[in-house]
Amino acid sequence: MLVVLVVLLAAGVFAARRALAARDGYQAVRVDVHALQADRQVKLDPATLSPDDLARIQAHIATLNGDLRTLDRATALPDPARSLVSRLPWIGERYDAGRQTLAFGLQLGEAGQTLSGVAHEALTAYQQTGLSADQAPATPTWLDVLNAHQAQLTEALAQIDQARGLRAGIDTTLLPASIRTQFETVDQLLARRELEPLVQTDLPAVNAALGGQGPTRYLILIQNSEEMRPSGGFPGTVAIVTFDHGQLRGYEFHDIYDLNGAYVASQHTPIPQPWPLSQYAPSGELSMLDATWWPDFPTSAATVMRMYASSGWPSISGVIAIDPALVSDLLRLTGPVTVDVDGESRVVSADNLLQEIERQRKLFISGQKPDSKHKEMVAAVGEQIIARLRGADPSTLRQAVHILSTAATRRDIQAYSADPSVESLLDQRAWTGKLVPDSADATIAVAYGNMAFGKSSRLLQTTESLAVEPASNGTQRVTLRLDLHHSGPPGNSDPFYSGVQLWWIGLYLPEGSKILSASQAAAPDPSPPNGGSYLVELQPAASRQLTVTFEMPAATHLLLRRQAGLTPVNLSVSTPKCTAPAHRLLDRDQQFDLAAGCAS
Repeated sequence: MLVVLVVLLAAGVFAARRALAARDGYQAVRVDVHALQADRQVKLDPATLSPDDLARIQAHIATLNGDLRTLDRATALPDPARSLVSRLPWIGERYDAGRQTLAFGLQLGEAGQTLSGVAHEALTAYQQTGLSADQAPATPTWLDVLNAHQAQLTEALAQIDQARGLRAGIDTTLLPASIRTQFETVDQLLARRELEPLVQTDLPAVNAALGGQGPTRYLILIQNSEEMRPSGGFPGTVAIVTFDHGQLRGYEFHDIYDLNGAYVASQHTPIPQPWPLSQYAPSGELSMLDATWWPDFPTSAATVMRMYASSGWPSISGVIAIDPALVSDLLRLTGPVTVDVDGESRVVSADNLLQEIERQRKLFISGQKPDSKHKEMVAAVGEQIIARLRGADPSTLRQAVHILSTAATRRDIQAYSADPSVESLLDQRAWTGKLVPDSADATIAVAYGNMAFGKSSRLLQTTESLAVEPASNGTQRVTLRLDLHHSGPPGNSDPFYSGVQLWWIGLYLPEGSKILSASQAAAPDPSPPNGGSYLVELQPAASRQLTVTFEMPAATHLLLRRQAGLTPVNLSVSTPKCTAPAHRLLDRDQQFDLAAGCAS
């Protein structure tokens, strides 16, 4: 009997100590969670975090993980006892839910510690080496750090997936109210899955795009929208930029005629000109000046790369076209710049960029300057913007990234990479300038090219009206009307800047469409787009109209593509359920839900 009492007493003491340890562990975990939640930096945009913030968060998580492990040990029971407790009424199911919650928390904690540690190391490397350098730094760059920890990041993702599986089996109604409230926030975080593509897809693509394994170069085309081409504008100035291990290492600006001269002098297989160019600028073969003719930018960029490869210039991995609107947006961020061109200082701002560029050209045309310096102006402005951004603080850089991403959404940036992983990432972001950004949507694109080759293209004002009829037998009839107006002054104005315009207009309609009628005959283009190509001449202050009716396969959505560089089109769309047309500005791609009506 005495032995039994001693055993019972020992068991009671052991249980009491376990209970006290569990209570203390639970209180410690609550304190850790509240400390993590109270850290205001946790709630902010991750882009605002500093290395010190991440070190503090990492310490919070490490303490939380230690206390979770302590609580786990305190509440763990040997197999016979665990089985017995699990069968107890009321207590058993709550004990099991608590143990599942602990396992769930431990998985998330381990993942959080790994992720915060890698983020801390990468951000520290970024602060030490920056986003640009003329020479390779002595210490690893931020991209080197991420590449070195790819395995740990993948493991953290696996732990998060395991945590999701554990979460699915937890009945939170069996947990204390204070814990249930924490699950609301955790569930919201687990529902967001941005981390998976970031680690598994985006990081390898970014590594390839930014020279993770060695220097990567891109050809930048600065397109002049005053001389409109289907891809955007005439690429009078080009630049070659080099990235290495995530850093901008160098850049050079050149005149497109220098690149074209190198191509012409090379041994190459001539590429035939597209029909409009062969009619209005015949040269026997396509030149680098016109290599971006196609409105589908990946097609244009691949053509550029094919021709560039014969030039003897340094090899490139991709092509990026930018519109002057992007340069103006960056000037609003960095402030005006002062450039010296031909011994003259000029202050260039977001508001006078185009005027200053054309001022140099006008001086040349009028004979006041022996040669044109307008492209030197573009290069000088570009170099100063890059120099300012290279030394910018993190807040300014974040704003610059926002400007760049917004411009890419508007097609003021169109990017192409020969690396399939990079091109796929760009395509997901709709940054490639593809003619059909989403093949799931019926897509209509109207491409304009000014064959008069003056600098009056931005004087074109356009209204596009679409009337979509109800579907019948799997097809829909659509009428597209283009109203074109040349807003230049009438009379004997400057023929170069406001003279006659001759527009080649290509209509790209949904696959399977069939033209039913057109208000004018199509041009005799042997390789027209599926909606035909048309020529419209516009004198200053004159207006013309082109109307085309076609039949397309019945669709639930309609996507209207914006042409890069074109003065934004006033768009009007009538859908089958409309009581009045929907009006939008085509300053980016616009989607319409044909089933929902005009409010879509």
